[in-house]
Amino acid sequence: MYKTLDDVMSPISAPRQKDVLLPYAPVQTERVAVIINRNAKQVDDKVAKRISRLIPSADFFYSHTLEEAEAFARQVVQRGYGTIMCGGGDGTLVNIMNHVFRYVDEANDWRLQRARHFGERQALLPYPEFGILKLGTGNGLSSVVGCDHATLDLQKMLSGQRHPTVNIDLIESEGARFFFAGMGYDARILNDYNAIKTWASGNGMMKKLTATAAGYLMAVCAKSVPHMLRHGFNAQVRVINTGDEGYYMDPRRGDRAMPIKPGQVLYEGPAGLVGVGTAPFYGFGFKIYPFAGVRPGFMNLRVATCGPIKALSHLPTMWKGTWRDPELLDFMVSSVRVESKDGMPFQHSGDGQGNRNSIDFKISERPLKLVDYRGAAL
Repeated sequence: MYKTLDDVMSPISAPRQKDVLLPYAPVQTERVAVIINRNAKQVDDKVAKRISRLIPSADFFYSHTLEEAEAFARQVVQRGYGTIMCGGGDGTLVNIMNHVFRYVDEANDWRLQRARHFGERQALLPYPEFGILKLGTGNGLSSVVGCDHATLDLQKMLSGQRHPTVNIDLIESEGARFFFAGMGYDARILNDYNAIKTWASGNGMMKKLTATAAGYLMAVCAKSVPHMLRHGFNAQVRVINTGDEGYYMDPRRGDRAMPIKPGQVLYEGPAGLVGVGTAPFYGFGFKIYPFAGVRPGFMNLRVATCGPIKALSHLPTMWKGTWRDPELLDFMVSSVRVESKDGMPFQHSGDGQGNRNSIDFKISERPLKLVDYRGAAL
C-alpha cells in the first residue's frame, strides 16, 4: 500500500516537487498492547490486576480518564504495537481507535513531507489491528466477532493462537469514526439509561441489575417512553442520499434491494429515529441495524416513524432484527445527510453528543481490522 503527497496538505511553503511514494512498514501483530478503561462496567482494580498478570507491565495501559486514554494511544503508536486490545465497551474502542488513527496519520504526513523536501525515506507507519476485551456495558461489536471472556480471549492472543481479522466499515462524521449512531429516541434512551446507571451506582444490587438488559428496559419503560408520550417523539426530518447509488430494502418484496439515485430525498416528514450503522448490534444482542455489513462500503440507514408504544409491542422481533413494517424504513447508503428543523438528540458509540439540526454521515475510506474470535486460530 502506498500513499502520495496528493493525499495530504503540505504545511511547508516550498516549491512543489514530484510526488513521493513511500511503502508502509509491516504490521507487527505479535506486539500486543492492552488498554483498559477503569470506568467500564466490569472493570475494577481486581480485574485490572488479573489482566496485568497476563502481559508485561510495559504493554499494559490502565486508563482512568479520557486524557490518559489519549496519551496511551499516542504511546502505542510511537512504540509500534501491531495489535491493540481494548477493554471497556464500544465507546472505549472507538475513542482509542480515533486517537490512534489520528496519530498514525500525523506521523505519516510528516514522513511524507520529509521525503518530499529533504529526501528522507522512512517507511510509513502501518495501521494496527484492534481486538475487543468484553468489559463494558454495550459491547455491541462483541456479537460480531465472537469475543466473550476477557481474560481467556487475551490468553489466546498472547499464547500465539493468532486469530484472523475481519474488516468492518467505519462511518465518518464531524471528524470522528464509529460503527453506529442515532438521532432521536435511541439517543434519548441511552441518555436515560446512563442516568439510571448513575442513580444506581451507590447500590450494589441495583448497580448489577442496571448493567444488564433489564436495566436498559427499565430506562425505556420508566423514563424514555413516559417522556415521549408527554412531550412527543417525532421531529420533522429530511434525509438525503448524498453518495452514489443506494438501495431501499423493501419489506413488501421480501427485503428486496430497490435502487435509489444519488441526490434523492429518501424521506421527508415526522420521524422518531434516524440512525446509521455498519455493525448490526447495540449492546445485549439488540440487532438494531439488520442490514449492516451485508455489503462492504455501505451503512444501514434506518428511519422509524412509529411511536414508542408500537415499537414496544414488537420488542421481541425488533430485538432480533426481524421486525418489518411500513413505518420502519431501511436503506443501504454510502453517504447521507440528515436535517431537522427542531433539532434531535444525537449519540454515537453509545455516548451522548448533544442535539443536532443537521449532520452528515459517510463511509470511511479505511475500514477497521478487528480480531475475529469466530475463526480458527492461525
